[in-house]
Amino acid sequence: MSDVGIPGSTAFFLLLILIAIPFAAFVGAFLIGSIPFGYLIGRFFYRTDIRMQGSGNIGAMNALRTLGTAGAVAVLFGGGADGALVEGIPRPGERAGGDAGEEDEGEEAAHL
Repeated sequence: MSDVGIPGSTAFFLLLILIAIPFAAFVGAFLIGSIPFGYLIGRFFYRTDIRMQGSGNIGAMNALRTLGTAGAVAVLFGGGADGALVEGIPRPGERAGGDAGEEDEGEEAAHL
């Protein structure tokens, strides 16, 4: 009953996949981005609750005040690494270096 010549159950399954992949990517990115590196580094490496000291924030500035330079650098890189991890994973249809629709610079210059 599909207009593209595939059975309806197959079209329904493909539609579910097309909806599930972006949803799973969104949920995964949200979960990776919500890792509290300031709290985890303070608790496991310094045996202190960073939220109870300094400004109470779990960010790198409070980690610098509370944990010192090494702890602050670890919190800063941990927070940046999870963002880079999520942003660095290519989405379906993209190459690892950028969008699938990007042209080479030589082709771009030829159009000018």
